[in-house]
Amino acid sequence: MCARLSDLLENARRKSFVGRTQEIGLFEQMAFTPQPVQYLLYIYGPGGQGKTTLLKRLKDSCEERQIPYLHLDGRDTEAHPVSLMEHLRNSLQLPPEGDPFEAIAQSEQRTILFIDTYEKLSPIDDWVRTDFLPQLPANVFTLICSRNAPSMNWQADPGWKLLMKTTQLRNFTSEESLAYLQQRQVPPDSIEAVLDFTHGHPLALSVVADLFEQHPNRTFNPDESPDIVRALLELFLQQVPGPAHKSALEICAMARLTTESLLEEVMGLSSAGILFDWLRQLSFIENSKEGLFPHDLVRETLVADLRWRHPDWYADLHGKVRDFLIRKMRETVGEVQRKYLFELIYLHRTNPVVRPFFDWQESGTFWMDKLLPDDIPTIEAMITAQEGEESLQAFRFWVQQPAAAQAWVWRDAQKHPAAFVLKLNLHEWPTDQPVGDDPPVQLLLDTYRRRLQLRSGEQWALFRMWMANDTHQQPSSLQSSIFLAIVQYYFSPSLAVSMLNVSFPEFWKQIMHYGDLQELPEFDFVSNQIPFGWVHTTGANAPYCPGSTCWANAKLTYGPAPNPRPIHPNYR
Repeated sequence: MCARLSDLLENARRKSFVGRTQEIGLFEQMAFTPQPVQYLLYIYGPGGQGKTTLLKRLKDSCEERQIPYLHLDGRDTEAHPVSLMEHLRNSLQLPPEGDPFEAIAQSEQRTILFIDTYEKLSPIDDWVRTDFLPQLPANVFTLICSRNAPSMNWQADPGWKLLMKTTQLRNFTSEESLAYLQQRQVPPDSIEAVLDFTHGHPLALSVVADLFEQHPNRTFNPDESPDIVRALLELFLQQVPGPAHKSALEICAMARLTTESLLEEVMGLSSAGILFDWLRQLSFIENSKEGLFPHDLVRETLVADLRWRHPDWYADLHGKVRDFLIRKMRETVGEVQRKYLFELIYLHRTNPVVRPFFDWQESGTFWMDKLLPDDIPTIEAMITAQEGEESLQAFRFWVQQPAAAQAWVWRDAQKHPAAFVLKLNLHEWPTDQPVGDDPPVQLLLDTYRRRLQLRSGEQWALFRMWMANDTHQQPSSLQSSIFLAIVQYYFSPSLAVSMLNVSFPEFWKQIMHYGDLQELPEFDFVSNQIPFGWVHTTGANAPYCPGSTCWANAKLTYGPAPNPRPIHPNYR
């Protein structure tokens, strides 16, 4: 049986690994000792330091000793306790009802748990520290790789102070850099110039080695530049095998994840296998179970360069990638559909119109959950403080109507409500029953019931109320998470019409127009001296959808946003 290309690539990368002897020795000393004193090694360092490559080398060390290991990656799971537990069950090949902690405990053999790209899981960092890791049986040793150093909560925890060790990855030493370049067969007469230019930066060294691998007879003489990776990528792009390879690399930088099917559709090819395999061979391209992606520094450098160098081509590629993701969303449901939606939102992350209204940082300690009875007093206090008595009465009315209303709650590290959304299912509301405690909704019902004429099974969703405890509806990480949850709901198969209530509608006009949401100024109202308005969208899968679906038809724009960082009128 022939070996797979992925196996050959992994073997080649394993042979080319050099350096990090101190970190490898520390891991093996901590993880493989029969009676460990510490149970967690936390490795951190900025992008380009080779954390993921080191983690692969440590997995090899486990395989050499026949020690089982589990791998969780922050890229492959949502920052939510339920999602992470599901990821762990899948790694153990357990059914949905299986207990992963019990399954691991059944083996007396040492097990290693690797958690990579941990910075993506920072919203549940406190939960990992206080709930998840403490439930692991004592035969488990954990290694965390992150861009960020452990939070102060780790450092202040007296238990973890004794049971964990932290180490920071830095640039290679001169000896390690030399060994790496020699291993990659960089011409000896170029090594000194490479060492002087890269200063031991692992990603920069790998880009140089890729450059020489494709063009062994070239000389290395880059222009002086403080941005090492950018300068090296400019050299690399000048030497790629052909224009198709260059386009494939640019698409890989633009899309969150790249598959052969994406390359084929965007580039108009019947087969993109050769281009896909070429991408996989590049040292700065990583593999995941869902596709390829470049190192973050490489991605942002390539995207910025393409937008500056050829904006028309950038816009063309952007549109084709966007159309591919939209088609995939319409063809899928559930978890898979949410994945494609996230990729579509990610595609818009640098847009100057979108950026001011979204906090793209993986920060905070919040996750989305359902409303529990004990949450209601906290949410009522939140509503009273932010919007006043009229909104409070409306919430109290709808929370007593479980068939027609539901609430989504965002919890903090202590599992207390930090934000919420109140969604009304107006298609479930009886025709002859008034909404006495919520006049704005009554007006919408009186007007739209005659207009909509919903067919059997179609939904009319009203996002009646949403806010964060500290910031109400101001741009924040919580507001961004709320918006993404609402956008995801727009793609529910049976949703025909949805409406979103916003405070200070003039403030939100810019982003709503970008998302092709329609204003309904005739339904504006004032409560507690705060102006409110409604925006409307047709469901993404509605049979009579005219094409105005939020994000799906959002176009790429250039130039600065009208207000680069808008200030919400209710800012205090």
